[in-house]
Amino acid sequence: MKTIKMPKSLHDVFGEEQTLFQIVTIALGAIITTLVTFFFYDGESTVWWKACIGWLFAADVFAGCIANFSAGTNEFYAKRPLNRWIFIVIHWHLLVIVWALGGEVVPALWITGTTLVGASLVNCLSQSRMQSFVGGVVLLCGLLINVYFVSEQPLWQAFVSIAFFTKVSYAFAVNHYRGGCDA
Repeated sequence: MKTIKMPKSLHDVFGEEQTLFQIVTIALGAIITTLVTFFFYDGESTVWWKACIGWLFAADVFAGCIANFSAGTNEFYAKRPLNRWIFIVIHWHLLVIVWALGGEVVPALWITGTTLVGASLVNCLSQSRMQSFVGGVVLLCGLLINVYFVSEQPLWQAFVSIAFFTKVSYAFAVNHYRGGCDA
């Protein structure tokens, strides 16, 4: 499939090259998942500007969950181990979303903590053939933790939490195209 050279300002999101199919899929996927999640949101008391921040961060989580599986994004970070660590360390998005949209803090703290620990563990295995396997185990554990907290948080927050954990600890931390790719 033909690739498109991405502007430097979008390298952290799409990598240096991305296919049109993947760009469209990421955009549509982010829009659809954000709208579906918004359907379950009852934020009548939320201040409009905080809601805007929260939903922008939520859309970023959903878009990133898809984009991090793409060959372009994967390859960009596979070549830049320091950038991969920075990406993991700065991902406190779930707490920002919960603050902005009025979600439950305790589940968000647990899920953020396990996400960062899980992603770090998987990233430490970047030179190991076991990385994908361990990433799968971390993903399963993270999904179980998310299910544990389902009853303690609104459904919209559970959706964002699952996408957040998947985005950072598995979609991002695992090098999915270790042997190269023909995206």
